[in-house]
Amino acid sequence: MKRKKDNTCAGLEYCCSLNNKCDSRNESLLNLGITPADFLRIKNEAKESFRKCKSKKSKLICLKDLPDKIGITLFEDFLKEIKERLLKDFKNYTKMGEKFDVDRGTIFNYLNARTSFKVKTFLNVCDYLKTKNIEYIPETIKAISSAASKIKNPKLPIKETPEVFNIIGHITSDGSATEGQQPSYINSDDSLIKNFEEKIRIFGDIKISKVTKEKRKEHHKEVKSLHFPKIVSDILSHHYNISFDKEEIPKKLFSMPKEYAREFIKAVFDDECTIITKDKSISIRCTLIDEMFVFGLKRLLLTKTNLKKNQLTLTTYYNKKYKKNFYNLWIVRKGVDIYAKEIGFDGDEKNNKLNSYFKKLNATQKGGKKDGKNGKSNNS
Repeated sequence: MKRKKDNTCAGLEYCCSLNNKCDSRNESLLNLGITPADFLRIKNEAKESFRKCKSKKSKLICLKDLPDKIGITLFEDFLKEIKERLLKDFKNYTKMGEKFDVDRGTIFNYLNARTSFKVKTFLNVCDYLKTKNIEYIPETIKAISSAASKIKNPKLPIKETPEVFNIIGHITSDGSATEGQQPSYINSDDSLIKNFEEKIRIFGDIKISKVTKEKRKEHHKEVKSLHFPKIVSDILSHHYNISFDKEEIPKKLFSMPKEYAREFIKAVFDDECTIITKDKSISIRCTLIDEMFVFGLKRLLLTKTNLKKNQLTLTTYYNKKYKKNFYNLWIVRKGVDIYAKEIGFDGDEKNNKLNSYFKKLNATQKGGKKDGKNGKSNNS
């Protein structure tokens, strides 16, 4: 369906009622072959979808939440429609630029697809044209970009799901998103690389590249580095007011439902923890550098899970190589069961080690019970 067939202000979903006189709406219904009954159904479905997205259970990252440095590329038909309507009202680009607080050359480049719209200007144009809820209207936004990175067919508005905080946790722990460099996520567990790649596509069609390189010699493991567009980290750092140059927990996470915090915790432990088993004993050690991050992570574990204070231990040591203090956050034996049940791991390596331990422990306990029963029977 070509967009030019729909001559309404903001798509049929957001068009005015049939009780109102509107030549553009009536022409569009005729062109598209849509009956009045179908038109009412489309409007009701869109209204219900919008209501669900606005509910407390489903937060959104909309265009207005994006940093202004983000560029917005529009589909040709929609851009042409905007240009025609603005030129009809303002007659020339000079008056148009004055209205939207940009110079003549800038608004000319926007409307002739020479450069991408900046978020603020684009939203001002939409407000002027009374084009509401632009994120929900198909065939409008073709791509969003930042510096040399781009997301094609962006899935706007971005739903704020627990997976978003899993992504943040991975970038914070084993990722890199410093200014001026392409962000990356690094890990030796292939399943975690694959998991991160799948989750990051919630933003839209993004270009991802993988590089395999060898880690420190003492680990004897190959590490995969997954590179992704910088616009992803730009959006997350701006919306949650965090810096990926250091270990930092989004403050919003402390007031969100437990499933959001648990996905963040899982990502950090997937990247930074070691499972230590000895005989029938097991513990989980998470090694971190930033003191405030460690205390924040401990607070999340105590408030968003059923772990108790006596099941968590915090120790510190001085690392001579890096010349700074390192912190070990331990989950002791009694707490490992709770962690495994409520959070667990996405990575196959840690999952397999944890499952192997519990499998052996169960076999030992069953064997002990069986021997006990046999022994009692023999003595009788």
